[in-house]
Amino acid sequence: MIPVLFITYNRVEYTKKTLPALIKNTPGARIIVIDNGSTDGTVEYLEGIYGIELYLNDKNFGLAHAMNQFFELTANDSIVAKVDNDTVVPPGWLEKMTTAMEESGVDVLQAYHYLTAFDVSSWEDVEAKHTCVETSAGNVVMVPAVGGSGTVFKRNIITGIFTNDGLNPWWNFQQEIPDVKKGFFAGVWVDLLDMVGHNEFVPNLDNKYYRSTGRFCLFPEDISVVIPVIRPVSAMRCIESVQKYLPGVEIVSEEDKHNLGCPKMVNRLVAKTSRQWVMFLGDDTEIKPGFLRALQYAVESLPKKWGVIGLNTENGIPCAHWIAHKNMLDLTGGQFFSSDYHHFYCDNELMDIAKENERWAWAEKAKIKHNHPSNSAEPDEYNKSVLSNREADRITYYHRKRDRRGGGLAIGFPLVDDRVPVQFFTSFACMDKPEQYTLLVPHHPHGPWAGSIADARNSLVSQALEEGCSHLLMLDTDQVYPADTLTKLMSHKKDICGVRVHRRYMPFDPIFLRGEIGKYKSVSDEEMYSGDLIQVDATGTGCLLFDMDVFLKVGFPWFEFTTHEGHPVGEDINFCSKARAAGIEIYVDTGIPVGHLATVEVDRFFHEICKTMNARI
Repeated sequence: MIPVLFITYNRVEYTKKTLPALIKNTPGARIIVIDNGSTDGTVEYLEGIYGIELYLNDKNFGLAHAMNQFFELTANDSIVAKVDNDTVVPPGWLEKMTTAMEESGVDVLQAYHYLTAFDVSSWEDVEAKHTCVETSAGNVVMVPAVGGSGTVFKRNIITGIFTNDGLNPWWNFQQEIPDVKKGFFAGVWVDLLDMVGHNEFVPNLDNKYYRSTGRFCLFPEDISVVIPVIRPVSAMRCIESVQKYLPGVEIVSEEDKHNLGCPKMVNRLVAKTSRQWVMFLGDDTEIKPGFLRALQYAVESLPKKWGVIGLNTENGIPCAHWIAHKNMLDLTGGQFFSSDYHHFYCDNELMDIAKENERWAWAEKAKIKHNHPSNSAEPDEYNKSVLSNREADRITYYHRKRDRRGGGLAIGFPLVDDRVPVQFFTSFACMDKPEQYTLLVPHHPHGPWAGSIADARNSLVSQALEEGCSHLLMLDTDQVYPADTLTKLMSHKKDICGVRVHRRYMPFDPIFLRGEIGKYKSVSDEEMYSGDLIQVDATGTGCLLFDMDVFLKVGFPWFEFTTHEGHPVGEDINFCSKARAAGIEIYVDTGIPVGHLATVEVDRFFHEICKTMNARI
């Protein structure tokens, strides 16, 4: 017998309609009824029902507690089911669903009703938007999550205990176990007594229902929408879409007549809002159907149900438009957008802070049509003017991130394959390093370490910037380092500081150059081996310590191969040339001898032998 959970708490009139239907239409099932301390006559009614297992709690412990009771009672069963006391199941529902579950391979299967779907207009629309599996009992649509009523699932996927957080634990359970396969089932449609018209498409479901059942905690009356206006005509379209799909929200908008810019305007408008959630929309956006439900689901995934939720503008930028709870202001210095920005990167910072505090969620189905002028052939004058601030805002963003995270050291290996000599690993393990540092390897687009050396170096720089590091030590993995390499480099406090590394090919000399591309000259041997800190115009990048400000002054791509008068220029020399052009000084510590691994280790001794041999030839 398959056990079926039926939980009651008051609503006796619903129970009188749904429980008899469950008993009649599920012959042979083990029906377990758990009452959470009803006081409206439900208990007296249940005690007169034949053919159920009845468990009476002396007070309302919540849905999660009742489900835990059910799991304890069904520990030895392979399949279990759950029906809420507002749900009327049809004849043969359990047999059809267990058959469909077996044939489709899902772990959790729910009977279909529109309460569990949004942004759809028909069952065919549901099938078109998801993967559909055909079974003998009816089609199963594979989905990320389902609801909790009229649901059958495999008992072995229960790996933990539900907690009562005041929300629907069924939803939380499925979020905690992403490997579980879930589906809606077309072969069984159920009736929900408290959702009139649920088997018909309803664009905006009744929020009073959700408020009363506690299934969601975000509603239009909780939301203020702020819209800084640059283009009044498009702003009206934005406002109309908000009023259509989020009726009841507070809309606060104002035209930016004094060219204050987006961050300052957002802060100005937020100060005028009266509700706990603030949604930022550009005046060139329009929200789409299903928006509210997607927001509600996203809020459920946040700890204590507050934070920042990214909205889907379908442009690859998850933070361009968002909704945030005002509790976030305690984490962002009292403003969602720092006034240090002109226009760009302020949204990136908000997302970063939310993620750092585990307060970020992505509402993929909260879709926005973004009619951005930059998407057209000719951007408008406003966007042309703000583009001039992009680089300044980029520098502000990384400086603020560094200050917020406290800087720190990144050590990066510019790997282009998966071979690392043991000599390098041993020397790195023995190197004096701070207690905390960030270790980086390249993120290449075509698999681990499958790009050029320039790609590898650029990837390390990008990661160090994103981590908010203040310094980056770049170490080639075909070299052997003295234990005090990092300590000495840090002591010099230079923007760029390198070491003495010999080339592993003729003439095996260190790359210490002065001049410019096409006119470089090597420093003398006397200076090269002086043991002093010397200034150069170019050096190899096999071992360099960078202040990360260097990469904010030198434009991307930092490292790239090029040519000069038909001759190739390596990524290291080209970078040094760009750094010098930006006014950055380059130093090398000639007293730090680093061995370069070839067939033999190339160092000063090997270099001197080669010079002697060449002189004799």
